[in-house]
Amino acid sequence: MVRVMALGYRSFLYVDPDQPVVDTLIAHLDRWLSNKGIGTPAGKPGHYVRGKNDVITVVDDEETDCRTYRWRREHPYAQGDGDMWRTTVTAVERPHAAGFWWTEVELPLTPPPDGAMSSTFMSAPGFVREILGELSCRDGQTPVLATPQWVSEEYLPDLMDHLADGTRRGPVLVASHHGREPDELERWSVRVSWQLAGLGTMFLLDKEIEKEFNEMVGRSHAVAPGTVRTYAPQVCLDDSHDPKRHRTLGNQRIRYNPASRVCYLLGMAQRDRTSRIPVPEEARDVDLELVNKEKEMRPDGNHAEVVPLPSVQRNGTSAKTLSSATPNGRHSPAPPAQQTQQRTQPPSQLEGHASNGDSPQPVARAGGHHGTEFQDARSPAELQHENAALREHIQVLSEMLGNYQRCERAILSAVSTLNDEMKTLRNRLREQRANGSAETPGDPETTNTP
Repeated sequence: MVRVMALGYRSFLYVDPDQPVVDTLIAHLDRWLSNKGIGTPAGKPGHYVRGKNDVITVVDDEETDCRTYRWRREHPYAQGDGDMWRTTVTAVERPHAAGFWWTEVELPLTPPPDGAMSSTFMSAPGFVREILGELSCRDGQTPVLATPQWVSEEYLPDLMDHLADGTRRGPVLVASHHGREPDELERWSVRVSWQLAGLGTMFLLDKEIEKEFNEMVGRSHAVAPGTVRTYAPQVCLDDSHDPKRHRTLGNQRIRYNPASRVCYLLGMAQRDRTSRIPVPEEARDVDLELVNKEKEMRPDGNHAEVVPLPSVQRNGTSAKTLSSATPNGRHSPAPPAQQTQQRTQPPSQLEGHASNGDSPQPVARAGGHHGTEFQDARSPAELQHENAALREHIQVLSEMLGNYQRCERAILSAVSTLNDEMKTLRNRLREQRANGSAETPGDPETTNTP
């Protein structure tokens, strides 16, 4: 059976040489699985059938001069009849050389109801942030950190190097301090960057550093007060057309939207972009080797075939996809306790911070079963997690509805005020005309004196 799937999240990162990326990944995967109520060991190779179409495959190969590891789970998707989703984590560890690891979360591409919007937004798995806090990870030559970081004067040249880095895949985001105290900006930045885990790093500027930064990049590349600017790879300060590539989330949109909405806007824009960038060739070679090893481990007839279709554009074309130091001496803002679980934001149109290019659209899927076949395979912990995600959907939608209602009331009030002003103006014009017609040429108050 063939299923069509889309890429909802992808992070590809390098790690510094001689770091135990595989063992670190296994340790965090075990904790993550335990929190979800899944007892299958992440460090023991095998093909584990947990229930109807709920399968975990673990590959750990040390036969060559490097160590390759893959953990993959395919299981029913709660929001669709017979649909599946797939989480894949792959790591390569090489002696005395940089290793790498990447994470992909795929979900079904199914046609939405008439008039409904579709989304391929998937939350960053919780273990991604934990690993970022333990290993030195980078995107090209740019560090990817677990939390937003303040920029010191000494780090400004490094930040300029990060902007110019043509080897990075993801964004560098720079946030202005304007209108927020430092502690408030830290808390806010952690919330709005929550869904950027593994995709990019946000840097924070205080008043003095912001002034110096803007002088260094020039007016067209500067960060406006109270905004967040997303810098695409390979910033070119001398190119007059380059500033158009680096989108700004404006002050008004930030001010009048809850942090959860801003988080979704930033996260969705980068998911759309990274889903269309293939992983490096060396990673594709590793992927092919691991796919063959997975097939060897898989019992015949015990598993559905899944065809990845990670990036389908509006025009129907698809993109080929495969399954330094802290900038300052200040402390990094810690993630709030209420956000320790992975978060999923509701589908929404990207207004004001769209990525470059069309966003994924649904296509027809092949195969499928009735959803009731899978319900017994889900653990209570997973159902609780999905229930929490649905509750968060409702909360965010309620916040959005409240914002729209307040906006509507403000518009109606403005229209009413404008009508009153127009009535007053018309009355004044009528009075002036009436006074003018009643005047006589001999009236000393209206006669011009030569």
